[in-house]
Amino acid sequence: MENTFTAILYFISDNWFALVALVIACVLAIVLYFKSKKDKKPCYSISSANLIEDLGSKVEGLQMGFSGEPIENLTVCRFAFWNEGRDTIHRDNIADGSPIGVHAKNDLKILGEPKVICPKNLEGRYFINLASDFSHFDMDFEYMDQNEGFIIQFFHNGTTVNDVEVHGKVKGVKKFRNKHVITSNDIFAPLPKFIKEKIGERGIRLYGASISFLFGLLFFLGMGISISIYDHLTISGTSVTVQQFHLVVMIIFPGIVALISLVLGITILGIRIPKGFEIFEEEF
Repeated sequence: MENTFTAILYFISDNWFALVALVIACVLAIVLYFKSKKDKKPCYSISSANLIEDLGSKVEGLQMGFSGEPIENLTVCRFAFWNEGRDTIHRDNIADGSPIGVHAKNDLKILGEPKVICPKNLEGRYFINLASDFSHFDMDFEYMDQNEGFIIQFFHNGTTVNDVEVHGKVKGVKKFRNKHVITSNDIFAPLPKFIKEKIGERGIRLYGASISFLFGLLFFLGMGISISIYDHLTISGTSVTVQQFHLVVMIIFPGIVALISLVLGITILGIRIPKGFEIFEEEF
């Protein structure tokens, strides 16, 4: 076992640069493969802000209502929907009886007509249908190319974004992708406000991804240097246990951190919304 372990160490030591390049090449190949696939990728994200909660218990005698019925809560939501894939989504790709839209859960109501605040390249090619019982609304469009879509703002009488749910079915697609868009306030809260305003959400996201990639490359470089140092420090007769400890501390740990950093960078870039949808990330 000791001879096998030593042989593995020498192999890594002699070929560490090639192994690192192989890992990076594999990651890039996987990313480029998925980027180049021509398929439909309907994506969405929902954000919300509660404006009023449990009104009756806070202000005695004050009432709020909609369509003749009293309501206690008021929440505003933004619903972004777009096609991230390279294949166009046409109207006849929407399954019969399963239009794209949003419905309120637990007998809650959509309050008033939803408003399209950003119809990216869909001008004149869409309309909204609000149900007569205010339980949901559906979206209809002629076609949607890559990175085209819309942002709809609406109100409901729930308290959180979890009180509404997206529905619909595109033929050939298992489910819509919830992108869980994270804003700069969530990721880089420590940054001064003037920096956020100067470079914008997209710039901050690029900054975060760049930092992650840089850390990843530095750790890969550190792993290579550690392997070289380890090769010189390996002493004949050193116990396998000590060699394993050195392997973990000087080689495996930096490699794991490097991979995590690279994956984090890719993830930060992947949680963005299409260019032109910046209003979705603005405060309500």
